[in-house]
Amino acid sequence: MKTLNSKQHSDLAIVIPAYKGKYFQETLYSLSRQTCKQFTVYVGDDFSPDNLRAICDQFKNEFRIVFYRFQENYGRQSLAKHWTRCVKLSNEPWIWLFSDDDIADPICVEEFYKTLKVSNGDVNVYRFNNRIINGNDEIIHDGNSIPQIESAIDYAIARMNSSRKSFVTDHIFSREAFNKNGGFIEFPTGFASDDASWIAMSHGKEIYTLSGGVVSWRLSSDNISGVENKYGKEKLEAMIKYIAWSKQYFSEIDKVPAAKYQQLMQSSKMWLTKNILHLRYYISSGELVKISGELSVIWQEKYYISIARLIIIKFIVCILNISQFNKNKMVLSLQ
Repeated sequence: MKTLNSKQHSDLAIVIPAYKGKYFQETLYSLSRQTCKQFTVYVGDDFSPDNLRAICDQFKNEFRIVFYRFQENYGRQSLAKHWTRCVKLSNEPWIWLFSDDDIADPICVEEFYKTLKVSNGDVNVYRFNNRIINGNDEIIHDGNSIPQIESAIDYAIARMNSSRKSFVTDHIFSREAFNKNGGFIEFPTGFASDDASWIAMSHGKEIYTLSGGVVSWRLSSDNISGVENKYGKEKLEAMIKYIAWSKQYFSEIDKVPAAKYQQLMQSSKMWLTKNILHLRYYISSGELVKISGELSVIWQEKYYISIARLIIIKFIVCILNISQFNKNKMVLSLQ
């Protein structure tokens, strides 16, 4: 591991599991503009074809930065495992998992330290407000109103109701909670791994929203979220695993009211339906039978209800895909 610049001790590690070089310079530039430089950046190069070290070298006099190139690519196999091994490059008590293409407002780090004093550190997970930008840095979604303090189950319900945008780069968490959790929770393609991890790392404490600073999450064709259909099967598997995980996690917590637990399960049905339609993933007959059985157990409902729900979703996806195919065909014929 090569230290590019090492100065005074900091309590915050900004950990970047990096692979793409396209927007990486913009990401590091946003960190160089922080009003508070009390942090160390750790870059975990996931055996990238791009020269990420050269980009890091451009900022070696701007902030403390540590670069490490892994000799095996993990991102294609397990994003959660890659995130975990990158975090283990650092040793600070607080961790901000960032990405190689997102952008932080200049006051983000300063706001974190201010809030840390106010809360006396009696929180395991802090979060920033967010916005979504495209590949041209244009804002395409300016974020939702987020409660300052929120329980883990209220967070889970809000996410499944689609009333809350949340991304990996929004959150700062304690190393103690990370170690206790054994790293990040793993689902295929990393889909919902962050949500599950924030819930688990909260360890019964509330999630605290920082009053200032916004993180810009980039949606483009260069990330998994921008290429939905390519990972449809894996994301469907992740959805089922996340719903099952949520059920088990919250059913084991005595403090969760039964009404909230039931609300979560109802919300998970809408969440699954919406995501499958969004992915436009066509469920095969074999998958339909298998998944219906799994869902009927998770939701404790009759098997025929689960299979009927998926048949309707499958029918709608089929119509949507045919409609898109005809639309593309028409565009090609006009060219």
